[in-house]
Parts: sequence; structure tokens; C-alpha cells
Amino acid sequence: MSHLEASISVARSSLSSANHLPKLQSPVPPSFYDDLKSPVDLQGNALRPGGAPASVFSLQHLGVVAHKASVTVVYGSIYSIIYSVLNNYLNMTATLVATATALVKVPHALRMFTGLISDCYPIYGYRRRPYLVIGWALSFICCLLMAVLPLGEPYYGDAALEDIPESEWTAEQQALINYEAPGRGVKLIILFMLAHLGTIVAYGAADGYMVELAQREPEAIRGTVQTNVEMVSALFGIVASFMTGLGLNSEAYGGSFS
Repeated sequence: MSHLEASISVARSSLSSANHLPKLQSPVPPSFYDDLKSPVDLQGNALRPGGAPASVFSLQHLGVVAHKASVTVVYGSIYSIIYSVLNNYLNMTATLVATATALVKVPHALRMFTGLISDCYPIYGYRRRPYLVIGWALSFICCLLMAVLPLGEPYYGDAALEDIPESEWTAEQQALINYEAPGRGVKLIILFMLAHLGTIVAYGAADGYMVELAQREPEAIRGTVQTNVEMVSALFGIVASFMTGLGLNSEAYGGSFS
């Protein structure tokens, strides 16, 4: 046998021996990985443990519905008040009215950050309740101040003057004009913005809690929580429009009610 043939024979013997080596066993049992996998096997393919939540109309979760209804009323009323009070009653310039509309929308852009803060920075161990209380306290104080602070006389002492060019006013008609009225709208703009900011602070916390409830829903009924809450929001949006449409429709506010 040549040297080459001897080498081939030795190599074949080595490979044959390697095939009969015992297989290495993992020191970690397979069940260990089953316990760590994500998502886990939840009842009804829910995304979060805890079982299906009770209805949002139950006493346990009624606060979510009340929050959404209140946000809709505040948010919807503010825009109606901007037009009726600032534009018509106080006769502020178009620039200031547009500025008020833009400033009221500014807190809405912070909604993501208020939700992020409530998630990452709990207060005394609570991630939702303190922010709900803080937000609604701020909004309530601002709305209360708007209700109790005197608004003063309207810009037009006689609503008929609005249809007469200013150059044609007589001295008696000019005496009916309240030139200080537009300046009183600035404090209202600030209160509008702070009231909306308060609702946004509460909004972030409440939305986080609503997502937690929605993730506990089984796949067959997933979305019920959000649907019910949005239905309430739409209903109270109608209430807000009806309330401001009737309450701010006198002649001083640009309406036709006497």
C-alpha cells in the first residue's frame, strides 16, 4: 500500500469515528424558552393579560367615557366661543381671531408628549390618575375664570351699527361704540389655550388607559372599547354645538335671537 492510500484510509477511519460521536445536549430545557416567548398564549388572542375588560359604561370604567365627553364639550365649545365672542361680541381684528384659533391648537400638538410623560414618569406610583387630576383641574379653573370674570359691554352698543359703514356713523352712533372691547379678548385667548392644555394633559393619560383596556380584549371583540368611546365623543360633540348655537345666538354675538 502506498503512502497516499494509507493516508486516505486513515481519513476514512476518522470520519467514520466522528459519525458515532454522541450528540451534545442543550443544558437548558425547551420549556425554558416557552416561558420567555412573546407574545404569550392569551385567551382569545388578546394582546395583554387580565381578561376581557368590563364595558366602558360600567361603574369601573365610566370615568373614561366621562373624560371623553368632557374633552369634546370643552374643545367644541372653545371654537364656537372664539367666533361668537372674539369676532362678533368684542369685534377683535381678524388677525387676533386667527391668532387665537392657532394658539388654541398648539396644545393639541403636545398630545403625544403628554402621553409619553404619563407612561414614563409616574407620580407616587400612578401613571394615569395624577395626570387626569392635574389636567382637569387646570381646565376647570380656566373655564371657571371665563365664566365669572366680567366680559363687559359689547363693541356695538346697537347691533344695527354693524351693517352701517363706519364713515357714516353720526356722533350719537359713535358714542355707542365700546372701543375698549377688543382689548379684553386677550385674557380670553390665554384662558382658552390653558383650558385646552389641561384637557390635553388629561387626554394623554386617559388614552393610555384606554389602550390598555383595548389590548385586553379578545380578537373577536377587539375595538369595542374605542368604538364606544368615539360614539360618546360624537354624541357630546352634537351637544356642544347645540349648546353654543343656542346660548351664543343673540344679536350681540352675531345671531338673530332677541
